[in-house]
Amino acid sequence: MKTLILKILIIITFIMINSCKSQEYPLNSDITQYPANSYFKDIDNKYDAFIGNWKAVYDNKTITLKISKVIKKSLMFGSKSFFQDVLIVQHLIKDNAGNIIENKIVNDLNIYDIISINYNYTANIVYLNYSGVNCRVGSGMLFFKLVSSNSFITISQ
Repeated sequence: MKTLILKILIIITFIMINSCKSQEYPLNSDITQYPANSYFKDIDNKYDAFIGNWKAVYDNKTITLKISKVIKKSLMFGSKSFFQDVLIVQHLIKDNAGNIIENKIVNDLNIYDIISINYNYTANIVYLNYSGVNCRVGSGMLFFKLVSSNSFITISQ
């Protein structure tokens, strides 16, 4: 009798553990169409090509982007909680004399102004949200398209 009860408890525990796991969906899924606590995963590791430090010169300024991947970041959309693999983009801007104009590179990946929100598999474009500066001035969308293993471009749509 004890063996039967133990087997039943093990089966119930196994069922409960598996039913509590979040379902996994591709990054390009519409989060509004899935239940709360779903996990939107970088299934094909598309984000990995963007990870690293990137430099560019624009308008006599050197811009350094530090792009990091965070696995299964807890996020909210309205009142719905979900998990998603994301890219966190932090930046450093220097003038042509090397003086720091703005430094948003920190060790804490919970501090960011730019975060990925989706991936377009057809066009190979990462969609990112920029929260802007003081009072959200300049907030909007950014789009990164990988053009080779060592370069990407920003595009407007």
